Amino acid sequence: MAEFVQVPPQSTGKKVAVVTRVELPFDNQVDTINVGDVVVGAVSGASGTVTAIVTEGYPANAGLLYLKDVSTISFQNNESIQVSAVTKATSNISNDHDRADYQKMIVTDPENPNFMQKVDRFGATINTFTDGSPVFGAFGTMTVGEPQTIKEYKFPYDTANTQFYDQMSGGGSLSYEANASVVLLGCGTSSGDLIRRTSNFYHPYSPGIGQRIEMTVRIGDTGKAGVRRRWGYFDDNDGVFWELANTSLSVVMRSSVTGSVVDTKIAQADFSEDPLDGSDSIGLNLDVSKPNIYWIDLQWLGSGRVRFGVVEPTGARITAHILENSNISNVFPYMRSGSLPLRIEQENTAASGSNSEMRFACAGVFHSSRVIVTGGRNSIDSGLKSIDTTDNEIPILALRPKKLFKGKTNRALAKLTAITISNVSDFNQMLQIRLYNLASNSALTGDSFTEVSSNSPVEYDVSATAFTPGQQITTFTLTQNQSLFAQNPDPRELHALELFLNGDGNTQPIVLATAQTFIANTNTIIGINFEEIVT
Repeated sequence: MAEFVQVPPQSTGKKVAVVTRVELPFDNQVDTINVGDVVVGAVSGASGTVTAIVTEGYPANAGLLYLKDVSTISFQNNESIQVSAVTKATSNISNDHDRADYQKMIVTDPENPNFMQKVDRFGATINTFTDGSPVFGAFGTMTVGEPQTIKEYKFPYDTANTQFYDQMSGGGSLSYEANASVVLLGCGTSSGDLIRRTSNFYHPYSPGIGQRIEMTVRIGDTGKAGVRRRWGYFDDNDGVFWELANTSLSVVMRSSVTGSVVDTKIAQADFSEDPLDGSDSIGLNLDVSKPNIYWIDLQWLGSGRVRFGVVEPTGARITAHILENSNISNVFPYMRSGSLPLRIEQENTAASGSNSEMRFACAGVFHSSRVIVTGGRNSIDSGLKSIDTTDNEIPILALRPKKLFKGKTNRALAKLTAITISNVSDFNQMLQIRLYNLASNSALTGDSFTEVSSNSPVEYDVSATAFTPGQQITTFTLTQNQSLFAQNPDPRELHALELFLNGDGNTQPIVLATAQTFIANTNTIIGINFEEIVT
């Protein structure tokens, strides 16, 4: 039964909740008394449950018991104090044992009393943060993650067009504002005008590690009829993103696991955490026409939570909406993969009354904790190749991603881990090996690519007779009968010597090894080791 006291001036009105504790002094202790024991006076029949025992400052075999749930009968002086009919000590009450009422305190937010401090069943306060509760391991250690950048996107000098697949229709345009170092996405007024940027890179998801996306975006207006803007972590089939359609702001989850693309859209008014309209205690009224940092983080593992939020002016992260899939959704997984590209787009769904703009300044995709993303090991070599001094520089071995892998668009990442080179010659000569990144196989002449295996997302060529140089990665020089093994020095680095299909699902970049001999003819074998991270 709840206890309370009533104090003036409302002694017959408002009640103050209290918890009662009785202090019972004792001496002549002959056996142990424990917290939780129910003690009974052998003569009076009074009883209570021990909540604390104090012996410091008392003579030997004496002390003070704190009791709760005390009966209405009072303990008597010099009566035996018993537990389960076994005498433990004698009461030592000079006058009467004290009864104290302690006010029950509830710690609340002064502006929103619904926000209250909570205590668990062990008596520990429950401490949470804006982003949620801390996570503890199996042996009570708190899990702390060091975020790790997967890819970053910024535009200090140009639009960074090699990192993106850009689609434009009608009056859609892409331009660069040099003074601001931002990319401008523009559309005219005609229905169907489109500008879409999709990162070529599909950011590898690691099971059990969260994926976080941050983008700085500014819309040229607060929304207008006939214009739809989207930005986030998605492609044509799956993903999560923000959407401003006409003047309505939403968050969206896209999934193709049923065989059809389904967009689940949550309107701003229905955001679960903060509608971003200034109506709650935080008071943030989101203005999309101003620059804002938008973020999305997600669990995947086939199921899990997706959160959408923004960063408020003070720098705090505000969670706007949480999409929960575990133990809720009948669709499994909730989207096909957690490995997706960054995308931003603007499209006229009908004729618009004026030109439309979006500005994109910066973005990053992160793992919530540092992780080494690994895959299967594989390798291929050129076989023995003869090189003549009259050949100049010729292709020896080329690798590229397949377009399709096991019947689906290939979104695997092949990370080159090492290269081996042997110069097989009995003559005094010098062999130079160069490694290039080529935008596509149109830079090769006479090539004939073959899959490494049916279980590999990579194919190779040893037939090309000429090439158009691209970005040179590195150079090696060998003398006669010399061999070399060069390894990628940092296995954690995803961006060193990597191969992946472009965002269009069609363009196949190439890593090409070439050779050139000086002084005399020679033979060489080049081998490349790579790790296949299937996303």
